Amino acid sequence: MPEPLRTTIGQFSSVGGRWQARAANVRAVEPAPELPSAQRGSLYILVEVSGAEGGHAALYRQMLNAAQTAFYEMGDTVESALRQAVRSAHGVLRRANEGLPEAQWRAGISLVVRYGSQLVIAQAGPGLVLVSHERTIDQFPAQLGVYGPALGGEERPDVNIYDSTVEPGSMVLMAQSDWPTQVAPEALAVAAAASSVSLAAQYLGQLAGRVDLTALLIGFTRDIPELRVADATLAAPAGPAETPAQAEEPPRRSIFGGRRFGKGRHAEEPADKAAEP
Repeated sequence: MPEPLRTTIGQFSSVGGRWQARAANVRAVEPAPELPSAQRGSLYILVEVSGAEGGHAALYRQMLNAAQTAFYEMGDTVESALRQAVRSAHGVLRRANEGLPEAQWRAGISLVVRYGSQLVIAQAGPGLVLVSHERTIDQFPAQLGVYGPALGGEERPDVNIYDSTVEPGSMVLMAQSDWPTQVAPEALAVAAAASSVSLAAQYLGQLAGRVDLTALLIGFTRDIPELRVADATLAAPAGPAETPAQAEEPPRRSIFGGRRFGKGRHAEEPADKAAEP
């Protein structure tokens, strides 16, 4: 049985060299275990929109809402739900372009679903996802700069599906496709291999400089059950108890042994009952 994992969520957003409190184009959804949606898993999304200036915040919110709703309410499987989520976000942007043709908005979307230690990753248009392991980094897509049709146009976007796993110490780094034009892919891999989400975010800040960039980070650690002492007589003897401040920070992980490039699944896509946007 896979060991239970606890997540730490972080985000990085920089505009003109200034760190932002939150990124408008990312979302993390972790349903409580008692909710029916928990059966489908946790969902992490990053959207990147290009085109005319202005309106991006509203577009991000609408696209994120559409993708989240479709994922948890449509599709018989996780894979089909991810495809529906991409199409719903694509439909939002297409309608926005119909209302304002001169904007010519286009977008890429990356979605990561986690259930236990298993990941299912969906990408359409530009995007980048890194998953760190003890000695390797998984990169999706395998070839940077080569993407299918973007969301928002007349052409239906291709959805690439990948499988991966996580373990204690793993980190998922979801990034805009502009990151590799600013820094070497190896530098992003170092960020993904950081020993904590906070360290990774700080390092991304150094890498970003004055370029407008965002990233969503999900770190995984062992979920250690809390020990509750029912009877005071059973408590440990008094003594110099270790506190979090006194605990020694785990050593930073060594540089990974290499990057592994993800290959998408080319399973046949089932016909959808819903009309295509």
